[in-house]
Amino acid sequence: RVSAAMAGMEKMEVQVSHGTRTTGSGEAKSYKRLKTAAGLSAAAGVLAFSVGYATTHLTSVGSSLNQAATDVMSAGATVSFDARSPVASYGRMDSDGSGELKLDLFNEYGSLTDARKNYPWDYIAEPHRTTTLVSVGGKADSICTWELTDPTRTKSAADSDSESGVIVMKGCQAGFVFKQAGAWGVTLTESSIDGRRTVKESVMVKHVRREIRSMNDRDRESFFSAAMIMQRVPTAVGQRLYGSKYHSKDYFNRIHLYYGGTRDCDHWHKGAGFVTSHMSATLAFEQSLQSMFPSVAVPYWDFTLESTFYDNTDFRDSKVFSDDWFGAANPANSLHVIAQGRFAFVPTMTDAHKFTETYNSYGLLRSPWNNDPTPFMTRSSEIYGYENNLKPSGCSEYENAMAQDNWMSLSKQLNAAAHGHIHELLGGSWNHNYGQRHDFETSPAIYTFAHEILAMSKELWRNDFLSCPDTCTMDVPWDECKCSCANSAKIQAAFDADLKPVDVLDQSGVLGGMIFFDNDRHLVSNFVNSTTGKAHERIPGYSVQESHEMYTSMLEDLCEPGHNGDMFQATSSNDITFWVLHPTVDRLWHYKRLAQDPNFDETWDPYHTCYGHNPDDYQPFEDLFTTPAASGSFYSNQEIKDLFHPMHEDVPYVYDHFNWNHCELLGYDMSNMLDVPLTDEDPSMFRERR
Repeated sequence: RVSAAMAGMEKMEVQVSHGTRTTGSGEAKSYKRLKTAAGLSAAAGVLAFSVGYATTHLTSVGSSLNQAATDVMSAGATVSFDARSPVASYGRMDSDGSGELKLDLFNEYGSLTDARKNYPWDYIAEPHRTTTLVSVGGKADSICTWELTDPTRTKSAADSDSESGVIVMKGCQAGFVFKQAGAWGVTLTESSIDGRRTVKESVMVKHVRREIRSMNDRDRESFFSAAMIMQRVPTAVGQRLYGSKYHSKDYFNRIHLYYGGTRDCDHWHKGAGFVTSHMSATLAFEQSLQSMFPSVAVPYWDFTLESTFYDNTDFRDSKVFSDDWFGAANPANSLHVIAQGRFAFVPTMTDAHKFTETYNSYGLLRSPWNNDPTPFMTRSSEIYGYENNLKPSGCSEYENAMAQDNWMSLSKQLNAAAHGHIHELLGGSWNHNYGQRHDFETSPAIYTFAHEILAMSKELWRNDFLSCPDTCTMDVPWDECKCSCANSAKIQAAFDADLKPVDVLDQSGVLGGMIFFDNDRHLVSNFVNSTTGKAHERIPGYSVQESHEMYTSMLEDLCEPGHNGDMFQATSSNDITFWVLHPTVDRLWHYKRLAQDPNFDETWDPYHTCYGHNPDDYQPFEDLFTTPAASGSFYSNQEIKDLFHPMHEDVPYVYDHFNWNHCELLGYDMSNMLDVPLTDEDPSMFRERR
């Protein structure tokens, strides 16, 4: 099934072409300006833009970017590196004053002190960037020789001085670029008038994922520039330029849309498969970035900082939403398109029927229920006619995630509250009559249901009670090309058969988790009989007529899903914030697993009825790790879960630290049993499948 799906995804990306449409004069001019600007941007070329932008702006913007990081980081977060000078390290006594010969490693970020503290390796280095190896505790007049053995122990004619594959360097402080990830053997030999001393160590070489505000300017620019190339260079072209690991953003959009936007069920969300699928997609995205910039790693965005130091009305003012970083969180135009900065006018593929089986009525690479014709990435702070009253998840949700004692509950928490509400907060929704129908009342009950509309409307669509036009040309106004229950032959047949709104809602399966409100704006959630599993035609505490009115109002609110910003629908991967969001979740998962809690239940319950969420279901990814999949092609969920263990050598990255100082200052317990010695469970157990 996965093979068939992926075979259909191997077509080359088609060139994006933008159609025209007829609108009101004001919006038409706005649309024309956006379209023209996008054309000029594409004509200029992303490669020239990336290089020119970095060269022209890096120096002038660098100080403000650093200040932006300081503005938030100084409020509680810390840059967790040992920044002592490598030069000062040579010849110093070790901590116990014995003068024992040791080695240390540094790069431009310093020594990876926190990463070394939390992971089971005494020494960690990063690939494709200069690492300074330093003799510690050596004699001032000594001569130092380094011997480095790569993980494969194969000879490189360019780098090796011996037939054994050993790289030899001289000097008590030497620079070296590790080009191969994995465990390197490092031998330091010191020769002096007092004799010879030798120390042998293993250095684990992995990429380090850092918080976006902790990256230096060069690495941040490399990440953003690579992402911009992926936005504009198709997979087939990019693989000729950069190799087989390169994939365009539309490659990832198509996969995410297929697995999250098909009619049968959501194969990537609402189940434990969320974690394995999204961590795999992030790693594949990272490997695509590295095909262009080998030293870059996907950063994470610790949105608990925004949650702590901002509220729902101003977190979008955070410096991460500057034009040079993520771009405006709430664009000030009627089309909800970012109109300036590096991520202005990010294209949404048109004529997507040539590229995928899943697209909207306008032929855009977008969720089928999201009939927004705007051919660019969109964002909004609105939620169905209201300014969103939420802000990103914070420390309490993280603390709750760490309190989970089994895989099934942890995966649910990672997918829900710990996920940050970021998709809804940045995507938003508009062109819906919900606010108008309820006189734009701002009671808590109104807001509560507003946050549920999209999830429930999708279930109506999946059950054919909500339908969208087959096709709409780009000159058809959006309000003449809406998805609605009025388009559904199934719902009309249901009403012709004297079925009631409660029957439609019950058959769609939305009432079990529904929270709605009565005429007095009291919240109501008791819609299903816990014994029979059937909907209450007469809701407890209400008359039959009151119940009917409530169900009718509920169905009317769900029957038009409106328009959703990219992050709030099944091509959320079109937004750069998607790619810094999920490493944040993965970082929390790393932290939890590194605790090695012997009481944590890792069992994956194979209960799910939707393919993609059970342990033996396959995900559409190959060759993510040096360990091949047992199937010879795609990895199963269980394999991915095992291979992504942070103590597994196959995982090509670590996280810089696991410090949430701002949370601890607020009284949250962010400890995670990391004082348990890592040797309690032999790390070699994770190497057995190699």
